[in-house]
Amino acid sequence: MRLTPLEATLIGTTLGASATLLASVITQRGTQSRERTQRLWERRADALEEAHRVMVAFSTVRVETLRNKAVPDDLDPNRPEEPVRLVETKIALYAPKVVVKAHIDWFEALKAFFVSFLGWRGEVTRHANSTEPEGAQVLIDAAWAMVEARGEELKRAEDTLTEALRKASSLRPQRH
Repeated sequence: MRLTPLEATLIGTTLGASATLLASVITQRGTQSRERTQRLWERRADALEEAHRVMVAFSTVRVETLRNKAVPDDLDPNRPEEPVRLVETKIALYAPKVVVKAHIDWFEALKAFFVSFLGWRGEVTRHANSTEPEGAQVLIDAAWAMVEARGEELKRAEDTLTEALRKASSLRPQRH
């Protein structure tokens, strides 16, 4: 069977149009994939940056609390408008698992530090007018030793989180 010039033209035009359409679809899908990946990387970078900023702010609080035996009035002076729960959600969604775990451990150490500080302050208040000042001072000193121990635990958790953030910021694929 022979093709007429008209049939050959129609077949060629159909194949050319199909190839052009297929190329457009492939190009569009590739572009969307790159854009989606870029958005995820940006969100991941934001989550890592925010985790680091919060940790540094509370590291300063830890140092000031241990130095002055008082918690600063403003715990996070550079805090953005977004709530803390949103920061935790960002970290949970976009940070690598090792950062999420280190952040959870850091937060638990932070809570333990503040609970021990409140316990110490409670001992100071309770024994302020004690009839046995030496015995009261022993209890107050023991409570402060607990604050210092929790401060050391918090410092180790900060170091672990810092290392996890550093590794996660390297832009190299990591195995979880």
